[in-house]
Amino acid sequence: MDENSTVVASKRDHGNSGPQRKRKRVLQTSLKEITSANDKNPEVIYKDGLRFIVPYYYKFHVYAKRRWLGKSLLEVFATEFQALTKEYYKGAIACGNLTVNGQITAEDYPLKDNDLIIHSLHRHEPPITGEELKVISQDENMLVVYKPGSVPIHPTGRYRHNTLIKILELTHQTKLHICHRIDRLTSGIQILTKNAETAHVVTKSFEKHEVKKTYLALCRGQFPPSKTVTDPIKVVCGRTGICSVHPEGKECETHFTLLHYNKEKDESLVRCEPVTGRMHQIRVHLAHYGHCISNDPIYSRSNWCKSGEAGSVKVFSEELSESYYANDTDASADIPADKASLYMPVLGTVDPACGECKARRLLPTQEQMFIYLHAVKYELGSDTYISPLPAWCEEEWVPEDLKKVDSVKAEVVCEVDVKTVRGDGEVATGVVSE
Repeated sequence: MDENSTVVASKRDHGNSGPQRKRKRVLQTSLKEITSANDKNPEVIYKDGLRFIVPYYYKFHVYAKRRWLGKSLLEVFATEFQALTKEYYKGAIACGNLTVNGQITAEDYPLKDNDLIIHSLHRHEPPITGEELKVISQDENMLVVYKPGSVPIHPTGRYRHNTLIKILELTHQTKLHICHRIDRLTSGIQILTKNAETAHVVTKSFEKHEVKKTYLALCRGQFPPSKTVTDPIKVVCGRTGICSVHPEGKECETHFTLLHYNKEKDESLVRCEPVTGRMHQIRVHLAHYGHCISNDPIYSRSNWCKSGEAGSVKVFSEELSESYYANDTDASADIPADKASLYMPVLGTVDPACGECKARRLLPTQEQMFIYLHAVKYELGSDTYISPLPAWCEEEWVPEDLKKVDSVKAEVVCEVDVKTVRGDGEVATGVVSE
């Protein structure tokens, strides 16, 4: 059951008879158990430079809808929630991962009005980098951090606990508000707030283009001394989030300045200043003019970006975007013993109904955890935030206004109350990484 497609309908009042009151208590208890299970802190493992979340159960719940009444439990899930297979749902029902009113039932159970269905999904989150988060600045209202590449900002898709917001809320023991987002593979500055009032003010500043943003990008080819790009951008594939310059797209504006050209590698370090904030704006604008980010997994593909050839990224249809995305597979069958270290470790308890427990996926390499795009400087009102430079950027290539003052040392964010296991297998709680 997909988290976004789970709709919780309001319970209807069926009277106050004894059996009905008992059923109501059972359902209330079940909902409390769901909340408790979903709020539980994860078990975290740091190994080989990566941060793993031990697979866990996440409970989705939904009340039977009118169109489901009289249909079997298996039929409803196989037709309404097709993200998982019919065979998976058969196994989930049999082993008690898919229940009705807190009880294990048969797959042909006919759904009744107001039945509470609970799906305990065994979730496997992709690993992210084990690199520390760093606090650039904070006060009673704001928290500005350095985000490494590979870390999503908020729960989405297969990511939940391996996200910036979840890690920071755990370490700071407070609710945080997201005012803007940088891409998962992009590193650098991320601004969060500690209360809704400040979040509203900061969000409005971004919407009005009052925040001056500066990025560093390492792209292919010799970039011109300066260039302003105003080509509109459209999301051409909603499922994958792939974008392209398109006449029907939203207006965009990005200013580019060449900082350094490496003739030997035929790569340019470019200062990027986006005025607007469209999805993948810098990546798409660079690729459109033949200077894609060197290690961009999407926009550096040969058909999308040919160095020096303006307009090499054409107006792509959703079908073409889907076909490119579909080629990014990492599933594997049998693993040779001498190749075992290249694959994800088996963590925690294996669930018999979980297909992901049986799959073997390649470990991502460190180079796959980020792209050469870094949010280095944000100017918000009278405040200026500067991030440490990424490892792929030489300090002498960068102008002084983009360098962090030496006397200011970023504070390392430490995980607390999280069970962690280091590479040597030792278990520790409240690990502090210096």
